[in-house]
Amino acid sequence: LALRALVGCAPPSGVVVDDTPTDEDDAESTAVDRSAAGADCVVSYNLLEDLAFEEIDKGGWAYSQHSGDRSFRVSSEQGELAITRTGVEPWMLLKQKVALPQTNPELIGTWVFSAELKGQVETDPVLHGFEHVAGLLLQPATSPMSAKVAEHEPNQGAWDWQRIEVTAPVLPGHKVVQGGFVHRAGGSLWARNPSLVLMECAESD
Repeated sequence: LALRALVGCAPPSGVVVDDTPTDEDDAESTAVDRSAAGADCVVSYNLLEDLAFEEIDKGGWAYSQHSGDRSFRVSSEQGELAITRTGVEPWMLLKQKVALPQTNPELIGTWVFSAELKGQVETDPVLHGFEHVAGLLLQPATSPMSAKVAEHEPNQGAWDWQRIEVTAPVLPGHKVVQGGFVHRAGGSLWARNPSLVLMECAESD
């Protein structure tokens, strides 16, 4: 398998990118997991489009919400995305659909979605019956029930910029993954430098 190494973003946790070319004509590098019981891993390039959030609702990033009038303001400036509650609908999503690249059937595939996040995510007053959180969304199958919805910390309260990562297995028969952001609380969520990669690893003994 010859997948290009991670480009333009931080590698997933535990994965080290060795960017030393093998010869003068080979500028590609190999990502190797040196922490998982000796299992070697290969990491794709960043599969997302519009990393600076300049074309929201015009291509890669698509906005959706529960129903009704638009209840969240979405804007970007100098590569930083801002999502702020302005109305009464309980939740919104901003996400991209990404096709599964060519894979090696002898390796175990994992989707790794990450971004730098900053939050002013308000949980009081209670606005609806859903958990009041904001953060990363990763949906590895067609069904919304497969989605990981801000399943990380922090996802409530106030925090400064930090890189946050979620993972999900590549599921048999599913050729598309969706990665993005969810907001179903009060206040604001900010994001920058998003990355969605496919990591394939040999099974540990």
